[in-house]
Amino acid sequence: MKKKKLEIENEENLEEIETDDVLPEKEDDETIIFGSSVDEENYDELDESIEELEEIIVEEPQEIEEVIVEKVVEKQSKKRSNGKKGKQTVKTKTKQSKRNGLIAIGLLLVVSLGLFLSWRFYFSYTTVNPFDIIEIKEIGADGQAYLEIIKPESYETQDDEEIMAKIDFEIHKNENLSKGDKRDIKVLISDDDKKELSNKKIRLKPMKLEYEVGALNEVEEIDVLADLSVETVSEKNSYRIVSVEAQLSDLELKELLAFKLPKNLVKANENYTIEVIETKELDKYLVDHGLKLKRTSIELTLESKERVPENTQEISNLSELEEMAKSQIISDYQAREGNYQNFVTHSVCFTAEPQNKDNAKDANSNQRYEQGSLMFIFSFDLDGEAFADNYGYTNLVLKDGVIDESVMKTIRPKQSNASLDSITKELRNNNFTCSQR
Repeated sequence: MKKKKLEIENEENLEEIETDDVLPEKEDDETIIFGSSVDEENYDELDESIEELEEIIVEEPQEIEEVIVEKVVEKQSKKRSNGKKGKQTVKTKTKQSKRNGLIAIGLLLVVSLGLFLSWRFYFSYTTVNPFDIIEIKEIGADGQAYLEIIKPESYETQDDEEIMAKIDFEIHKNENLSKGDKRDIKVLISDDDKKELSNKKIRLKPMKLEYEVGALNEVEEIDVLADLSVETVSEKNSYRIVSVEAQLSDLELKELLAFKLPKNLVKANENYTIEVIETKELDKYLVDHGLKLKRTSIELTLESKERVPENTQEISNLSELEEMAKSQIISDYQAREGNYQNFVTHSVCFTAEPQNKDNAKDANSNQRYEQGSLMFIFSFDLDGEAFADNYGYTNLVLKDGVIDESVMKTIRPKQSNASLDSITKELRNNNFTCSQR
């Protein structure tokens, strides 16, 4: 059994009404009858019920129809004086009115819940613009520029640092840009990193930016092949190009330059080609500095070179010179009286810088040793005794890897019944180095 309590206040006094009737259990009952008096202990419960009813009415004045309470004060007084329990009727709306009210309340709750969830989903997040954290820099000159994303060395917040560690940027066709070109810059982030940021209530927005290239400088052409230093070595009467160096004041660019050299040997006065090897490092340096190579290859001519050989290994026709010297010695001794036999080359001696100290001139012309002197020591027999003599050449010059015989001079210091040891000692005193054949 349930009791409904209602406090009714009129202008003269406060009366308590207690309902005697049982509240209906079925929804289709339209009238609830309450008694006219209320127990003192149930007063608080009645007050709370009235307040709840008033709140519903105030919150939904448009949706819930007003509950009409008819107060019959005069009848209550009359019934009380007659010793009878007065009755008060509370009229409600029909079943349909109740249902409409409940539906309205339900819709209101659904809308409110939706708005609350939307607020929590959207407004409770921290929105971060990733493009506010970075710098977009234009690198290079007009027509060959590109965009570079520069992340800061230090960050204003820990969130910014964490975001930059998780994202990357993509720029489609990011090369050969000119003023006014537009490129989309997209933010790239993995699903796991995106979820991790979402758990921390961080939202990235926007995820794409359209960037327009501004004013750029004009490209500057440079000629790195204008002044080259070419190093060669003599090989088989020709030359091999072993290195090429550009004479540039820009040391960083000079360090990046590499050249493709001829694979084959090059003869004197022959043309050959030097090409610049275009590496990624070189290309990037040129673009970053707004530079462009005027040319990437050049055709050069190998000029004839003359120099003193450094040793006998550089004298390619050494054997020929030896045979010429031996023939001259034999011819000279055959013109003399006596039986000179068994002429043999004992040793070869060479000096690039002679000192002319001991018997250092030709017996006939007084020709002294000059730079690049080559001497051969020959041994022979006369009437069973062993003797020695020397014969050679001075002013030896390598021209295009070969001894230039047109400037070569013969030299034969005077010897009389000399020995191998005495001649070898003389040559060493004149700064020659000798080796046996």
